Amino acid sequence: MEFLLICFGLCYRNSKIAKSRGQNALVWSLITIVSLVVGLVLASITYVLLFYKGAFEPKAFEEHLRQNSLTIFTINIIAAGAGLLVSYILERMPVIDSEK
Repeated sequence: MEFLLICFGLCYRNSKIAKSRGQNALVWSLITIVSLVVGLVLASITYVLLFYKGAFEPKAFEEHLRQNSLTIFTINIIAAGAGLLVSYILERMPVIDSEK
């Protein structure tokens, strides 16, 4: 649920920034979604490799995540960093004057 809220918020924000920079808003929204998914996968893999000490079985890992709900929230926040990176790239682009 948190991931969808983060995804929607960053896609909306990045599309607004892209429009103000004269870029295609849909393309930058898709780039944001892809970067968020890649960030989520990398954060999850990093968590499993560094912090998870249980058995590598789906049921055991699912039970671990149910007991530690803060872990899911932390992984989502780390994944949001990828979307914020896209925002940073967009904000560094020059502003296109639409009055010309």
